[in-house]
Order: sequence, then structure tokens, then C-alpha cells
Amino acid sequence: MKWLLALLPVLMILGCESLVTDLPKTDIPLYQISGGYKFPENTPTIDIYNCLVGHGLNFGTEISATGTYAITRSSKLNGNLYTDTKTRNVLSVSIKHLELDPDINDHIAIFTFDDNSKLEIHFKWQRQTTNVWQNDKIEGKLTITL
Repeated sequence: MKWLLALLPVLMILGCESLVTDLPKTDIPLYQISGGYKFPENTPTIDIYNCLVGHGLNFGTEISATGTYAITRSSKLNGNLYTDTKTRNVLSVSIKHLELDPDINDHIAIFTFDDNSKLEIHFKWQRQTTNVWQNDKIEGKLTITL
């Protein structure tokens, strides 16, 4: 019985889950340009989100921005390579934070374009265990000035 009581604190410590509650870090200078940011194709949401927060953007605040989002697609037809680039102009940027379940957090970056369309990219994770549920990547190249 005594050995069981002595073992109990050890088991409690080993059974505790990680209590990391900070968002994953981003190397912000990697994306910085004069007056804004330049994100290459396949940049994950968490990096974009952290850059926007680091710039001072607050939850639920939409700010004016200028920039472009360009998606290039290529295909080969009859041995010929065809490339098409669709570019949209960025008008505004905003961020959101939602708690979906008691443990799931959704961090969202939203870009509004000149054709009134929007791009929403999500980073969903479980804060206490740092399990990443979703980390969207942008399809094109995004350049914004804030």
C-alpha cells in the first residue's frame, strides 16, 4: 500500500499533458518588405497570421491594405506548356480568433479583394497539447502593404 502511495505522485506527473498555450513562432523578418509583407506560394496560415498580429492588427479589426494575390497555374497540352496567372488586388485585411470547442482554437486571416471576393485561411489547433488540426497554405504569392 505504501509503495502505491509513493508511486502516485510520479504517475500524476507523467500523466499530465503539456500546457503550452503560445502560438507557434514565426520568423517574421523572413517575410517583411518595406511597409508590409511578401508571402511566397505555400506559406502556412500561422506565419501570415503571426505577421499580421506582429504588425499590430487586432481581432475583429479590418484595415485597409494594398497589394496583390497572384495564382499561377500551368498545364501541358499537346507538348506545349501553357501558363495562366490570375491576379487580384487586396483592399483590406482582418483577423479573427474563435474557440470552436473548449480546446480547439481557430485563428483566421481574411483578405478582401477588389472584386469583393474574400480569401479566408485557417489555423486550427488544440492549445494545451499543440495538436494542429488545420494549417491552410496559400496557393499563390501574396504581397501586402499595410
